[in-house]
Amino acid sequence: MIDKQHPHFSVVRQCKLLGLHRSGLYYKPVAENDENLAILQVLDEQYLGNPFFGVPRLRAGKRFIVGQEPPSHSQAYISIPTF
Repeated sequence: MIDKQHPHFSVVRQCKLLGLHRSGLYYKPVAENDENLAILQVLDEQYLGNPFFGVPRLRAGKRFIVGQEPPSHSQAYISIPTF
């Protein structure tokens, strides 16, 4: 789609013509690690099985699974606003 070696159009111009952001050309997505995927899968199963549990019970379940208090970034996984 974008030719970085194009003789007439720069990368900036090509991106502008296609309506793309240049940063998207250089971004390399990072895969999620296996531990996080396992925790997310357990949380998904727990939530789908008991959608009425709410955040406190999901957090308690995660503490039980992981064996420690979940880090603050895990709050985003279960939609807890940080105050």
